[in-house]
Amino acid sequence: MAFQSVDVKNKYVKLSELKVGSSISGYMLGFEASTKNDGTNMVMKIDGERVIIGAIGNIKYAVKDNKIKIGLNTRFTRLEDTKVKGKTATRFSIEQDPDDATTEVSVGQLMAAATAPSASMAEKIKSLKG
Repeated sequence: MAFQSVDVKNKYVKLSELKVGSSISGYMLGFEASTKNDGTNMVMKIDGERVIIGAIGNIKYAVKDNKIKIGLNTRFTRLEDTKVKGKTATRFSIEQDPDDATTEVSVGQLMAAATAPSASMAEKIKSLKG
């Protein structure tokens, strides 16, 4: 392992800019809190480069529900937008290949993903506490 500067700028990809039918794929390295809102960003390795991707549309719910696994080759494909409750919702196909994984994921990232309760579970626990 080598030290790296904390001032490194990471490439940021906006999935909303993908054309319908286009996809982006790479290895899921982890998740981090967004600095622009209270959402979550995904950290991926795409073509050898570390890339930050904002979780939008149905992807943010998949992240929140811990459906996206760290370390696996992951593909997001842009689908047609749909109307949900009168609003336009951005939709994606989310696919992961369990037979194609990377070893570049840290033990800390794996442990955090394995032990982090989903938001719905956290809400259930909170409601049980009264």
